[in-house]
Amino acid sequence: MKRLYFLIPNVESATEIVKALQGLGVAKEGIHVIVKDDDPLQDKLALTQLLEPGIFDRTDVLHALTRGAIIGGLAGLIAGFLIVWFPPEEFTLGIGTIVVFTVFGAIFGAWSSSLIGISVPNPLFAKLERAVEAGGIMVLVDIQKEKEAGLLDYMRLNHPEITIHGAHLPRSAASDE
Repeated sequence: MKRLYFLIPNVESATEIVKALQGLGVAKEGIHVIVKDDDPLQDKLALTQLLEPGIFDRTDVLHALTRGAIIGGLAGLIAGFLIVWFPPEEFTLGIGTIVVFTVFGAIFGAWSSSLIGISVPNPLFAKLERAVEAGGIMVLVDIQKEKEAGLLDYMRLNHPEITIHGAHLPRSAASDE
C-alpha cells in the first residue's frame, strides 16, 4: 500500500475530492482528513474519518528503522565473515556464526536507528502540517500500489488546485500486501 498526501486549499474541493475518491473505489477507511483542531470544517467533512496523525506520519522512524537494519545487517555480515576467517585460537566456527552476527547486527541496527528516528520529525509531514495550520486541508489516501497511477492521473486532470505527495505505508498498515 501507499499513502498519498493531498494538500487542498478549500472545503469545496476537499468534499468533491473525497466523493470522487469513494467513487473510484477507495475505501472510506482509507481516506483521512486533517484540518486545524478548532476548524468548523470537521462537521462538513463528516463523510470521512478525521485522522490524528500517528508516529509513522510525524517522525522519520520507519526510514530510520529500515536504514539501521540494512546497515546493521551488513556490518554483522562483515563481522561474521571476519570472525570465521580469523577465528580465535582453539575455536572452530562455521556458517552459523555468520548468520548469528548478521541477524544480531540487523536487529541492533534497527533498534538503535529507530530510537534516533523517533525524535526526528518527518520533513514532508511537518511542511504539510504547517499548511494545515494556515488553513489548508490535508487528505491522506491509503491506496494499493497498482491503483496509484490511475488515481494520480485523475487528480492531476480534474483537480489542478491540489498538491500531491506520497509515502509508503508501514508493513503493519499495509494489510493486503
